Amino acid sequence: MDGLETLSGDYLNLIRRRPLRPIRDDHDYEEAVAMVREYRRSPRQLGGKDDEENAYFAVLETLLSSYEKGHFPKPETHLRDKLWDLLTTRNITFQMLAAIAGMAPSELARAATDNDVLSPMADYKLCQCFNLPHGHFRYDIRED
Repeated sequence: MDGLETLSGDYLNLIRRRPLRPIRDDHDYEEAVAMVREYRRSPRQLGGKDDEENAYFAVLETLLSSYEKGHFPKPETHLRDKLWDLLTTRNITFQMLAAIAGMAPSELARAATDNDVLSPMADYKLCQCFNLPHGHFRYDIRED
């Protein structure tokens, strides 16, 4: 038994479509971005996706972030400044902001302190909630 019997068909289809391996070039990157966009727009994402699919996209976003760090410049505006702007103009707490982003407050604080970028999913959630252009908290994946 090789363990594949326990994986869902949807997960195996994702693996067949784009195996989880390092992103090698811009074509590979654009293909992965297209899959993440498709996943974001899928009505099943709102709670209907299984753990395997969610895990697949979590790993794919990690691979995208790794590629982006080596191929895209850092944003000119610090992440902490963008978050601070949300906190002060929208009158919300840091804990609320972290919850909206789907992150632990400590994880969001670390990203802000290190001037890191948010994951594509955290960026998407914040941008949707606050009606900001997608990619506002990143320097890479931007919606068309």
